[in-house]
Amino acid sequence: DSQVNMSGGVIVVAMKASDNSQVSISGGAILGDIYAGTNSNDGSTITFAGSNFRINGTSVGYGEYDTMGRDSVHATLTGTLANDEPVDNEFYIYGSSSIVLVPDPVVPDPYCTWPIVGDVSKDCRVDIVDLAMIAANWMTCNLEPQSACWE
Repeated sequence: DSQVNMSGGVIVVAMKASDNSQVSISGGAILGDIYAGTNSNDGSTITFAGSNFRINGTSVGYGEYDTMGRDSVHATLTGTLANDEPVDNEFYIYGSSSIVLVPDPVVPDPYCTWPIVGDVSKDCRVDIVDLAMIAANWMTCNLEPQSACWE
């Protein structure tokens, strides 16, 4: 019943998820075969985040792949992980285990929730840029008549 997240590094030998483990892979390299489950009672899941996935050379959509009623499945998974590293591995699925393919995580564009007092540059933060803009105009006055500036 382990939970593992892999976003980088290298697994030199086979990677096995067993005993109902949950593994998420978004980067790194696995140099050996990949095993989802090791017996008919296993319900492990390995999730790959990435794009351009193919199973045995055939383009596949995102979703869950299991044994489809058989005792086991053996195939080759290729594609690109979320960190742009390639995946090209033999995989095995046993029992009620599965492999899940999901798209790259979407990172939303930042946006400003509300204006901030002092944000002269209008970039939704008050920082050294704003201070420099204020300092550049320090003691400047556009009142008419000019004598009103110093009253």
